[in-house]
Amino acid sequence: MSADLQEETTSTSQPGEQLRVYQKEIRRLTTTGNARENYKRLFQEAEEKLQEAEERYRKIQQQAEERYRKIQQQAEERYRKTEQLAEEKLQQIQERERYTTFDEFILLCHNLYHLPKVLDSSQLTAGKIPLNNPTKAMTGNAPKDYERLFREAEEKLQQADERLRESRQQAEERLRESQQQAEERHRKSLQQAEERQRQTTFDEFVLQCHNLFHLPKVANISESTTGTIPAPKRKYCPARLVPWVDCPSQLQSVYDSIRRHFRSGDNAAQRVFPSSILLEGFQEEVMAKAISCEQDLLIYDRLTRENRIRDVVSQLCKIPAARQELQLGDGIEFASHASPAETETLTSEASGGLPTITKPLPDVFSISKVNGEDCKVISTCEQKPPHKLSVETIRMGLRPMNLWQEMVKSNKIPTDPTEKMKYDAARLVCSAIVQEYHVMISLGLEYSYLTNGPHADVMLWVPYDDPSTLHFHLAEPSKQGYISVGNTINQPTTSVTGILCLLMMSLRSRPRGNQWRAWARSQLKGWRTSFDYAHRVPPSPDGGQDAELPSSEPDYPSPEASSEYIPSSPLSNPAADKETAARPRTRASCAPSDKENRARDTSPDSSDSDDSDDNQANPARKRGFSSVSASCQSARQPGPPVPEDYEPPEHNARFCSQLCILGLRNNAPLDNDCPNAELHRRSSTQSHHSISADELLQKLKEQLDSNIDAYCTPFADRGGYGMPFKLTLTAYGYTLVGKGTNRRLWGEVSQEAQAYRILQKLQGVAVPVFLGSIDLSITYFDYYLGDIRHMLIMSYGGDEISQDQRGRLKGEIRRSIKEVKNCGVVHQDLRIRNMLWNKESERVVIIDFHRAKLARRPILATQTSKRKAPLQSEVRQAKGIRAS
Repeated sequence: MSADLQEETTSTSQPGEQLRVYQKEIRRLTTTGNARENYKRLFQEAEEKLQEAEERYRKIQQQAEERYRKIQQQAEERYRKTEQLAEEKLQQIQERERYTTFDEFILLCHNLYHLPKVLDSSQLTAGKIPLNNPTKAMTGNAPKDYERLFREAEEKLQQADERLRESRQQAEERLRESQQQAEERHRKSLQQAEERQRQTTFDEFVLQCHNLFHLPKVANISESTTGTIPAPKRKYCPARLVPWVDCPSQLQSVYDSIRRHFRSGDNAAQRVFPSSILLEGFQEEVMAKAISCEQDLLIYDRLTRENRIRDVVSQLCKIPAARQELQLGDGIEFASHASPAETETLTSEASGGLPTITKPLPDVFSISKVNGEDCKVISTCEQKPPHKLSVETIRMGLRPMNLWQEMVKSNKIPTDPTEKMKYDAARLVCSAIVQEYHVMISLGLEYSYLTNGPHADVMLWVPYDDPSTLHFHLAEPSKQGYISVGNTINQPTTSVTGILCLLMMSLRSRPRGNQWRAWARSQLKGWRTSFDYAHRVPPSPDGGQDAELPSSEPDYPSPEASSEYIPSSPLSNPAADKETAARPRTRASCAPSDKENRARDTSPDSSDSDDSDDNQANPARKRGFSSVSASCQSARQPGPPVPEDYEPPEHNARFCSQLCILGLRNNAPLDNDCPNAELHRRSSTQSHHSISADELLQKLKEQLDSNIDAYCTPFADRGGYGMPFKLTLTAYGYTLVGKGTNRRLWGEVSQEAQAYRILQKLQGVAVPVFLGSIDLSITYFDYYLGDIRHMLIMSYGGDEISQDQRGRLKGEIRRSIKEVKNCGVVHQDLRIRNMLWNKESERVVIIDFHRAKLARRPILATQTSKRKAPLQSEVRQAKGIRAS
């Protein structure tokens, strides 16, 4: 090769350019010398150059691969930086960002990195130039076509150059795609974060609630609390259980109305409900622990349903049209009973055996607020964890039936295993339903529900004119499963929407007064299935229903109990005897008679506590005959008429002055400054009261026994021992205070009468004017105190002492306390709530002496009592009246 060619080819870097140099040299050499020798020499030089080119190509290819790997690493590094920027952006959006759990972390790693962009191996190796060994081609004797070989080499170099360009383009394209994908992922992550952070619409909210909460963890039976659902002994029992046929249509109507309000006008598509990330936080809290006991179910229902319903109602209250149509008031609240340790005390009156519910304890109250102060119970809920009442048991046992006849009165138990399983399921379901039904009757509720969590809700309805028929509707929210995002829940079939609509129906339901409750309770029978008890009670002499023959079948309080029959002993039940002996007496001064004890024993109510974890199913418990209170049976036979749907009149009368009530008690002239003085007079010239204090008590009792819902209004805050009532004797215009309490607390509250007698000279000055006490024939029911049957009647003491008044009234407070103590009474509960400010006398009035310690006994006879008229003495001795 010439020096010029050597220099020119050396300075040339690209294979294509080297070929052009060779072509130029070939044309020059073919014009001189031997062409064959020239071609041979050129071919050898070309072969050397091709080998060099191949080596350079391999190096270039390696460099390209290395560069691609670097580009890929840079892309991954940029992606990591992009992700880091995204996280930082999220932290700026969120006030606080939570760490992911282990399950979330590995799921996220899989979703993000399971399909990376990787260069195919065939694409990398396709650019290699397979070169034949030129030495093999020259071993033969045939002459070589060096020109053809040179052209092939030229083509291969061109192909190598083309593949190199394609490889570079592919690497750059992959880099751009990787960057675009990283940017797209970053944009989507930001968008998803913003969507999870922003508040939701109503449709989005109820959908998220269903998807997040419809399948909670439920503990295995071995990890759950023990115990079963006991038979609801001495609870009011419906005669019939029938399907609530139009329940779905009623719920749908309410649901359509709710959605219409959230979609109309300015409320359309408003995002006012909790965000997805907040709901996901609740899901983490719910899923952290499996439901294994009643408390777990209470927490689950509180987080996933009750609070979510409250979110919806609070937003509805902000829409005037919805607030008016749905009668929302100021919204609703949920409250569980005060303490799991509290149990209800259920006894019977000696006269008639009517039940006295001291404190029924449903699992959850649904309370409606009215005008920010007053409130009413609109519904209650009975909660049974899934391991005690499964959805399969509910499906099998919930059916139309004559409940009292089949579950309580009948002594027939199937022997076929399949039928026995159905019977046990029905008995278990009915036991839970009757517990809630008992509360519905006691509280005068139209609607309530039984739930085992997300799997089953049994909605209940008691008609106004037929309380012995209980209507039911079974809803199974979890059957719908997961609903894809973007869909809309058009029917109230989820856990939140179904109970939301039921509570909206409860809000529009008029409260049933104490007259209706008393009438309904007189129509109902009680659940009584104790075998031992049956043998203790002799047959009724009149051959009535109480004279049923004892059953030879055992009692099965739950499917888990044994079905083996063991004859019970005819001896009395020691536990029952002990229970009877431990019951409190009706009066502190006298023991109950045997007749009273028998009346209590036949009551449909009991002091048995409800379902508890320690209550084990006892295989030895045997079923006897079913007995019902004789008073309830006799009351059902005449069929008293249904009470009218009564709405109490507005009670806006002003309280009588203390001087007025003091004059009434002491037979003194009327107080002309009393706001009701003209109502007390029978004529314009009358100067004294028309009736005595004893007559007022008698007439007030008659009025309350006639209609306790009229002019008997709770006011102020209830205390731990009683509730203050505003009472008006309509015939004479006297408006006073009645401190009402139940039988369980009456023994302590009634001691106030002794304190007031000792403090007689301070009445109307430092303490209220006390007139006496009355016993109500028709009880007033309060959901905290239960049946209020007794009242202390006194004058209105005054207004509560505000925080601002305390400092200014310190002297008056000490003055009243000193005067009370000087009379021989130590209050022992001198909190500010037990002191009132009376504007009339400008004195501090002390109240609530049920804990007082009396230093001396009250004077039993006074000059005033000695001057009582014969008629007044006769009234004093009237039943249910105790004058001061």
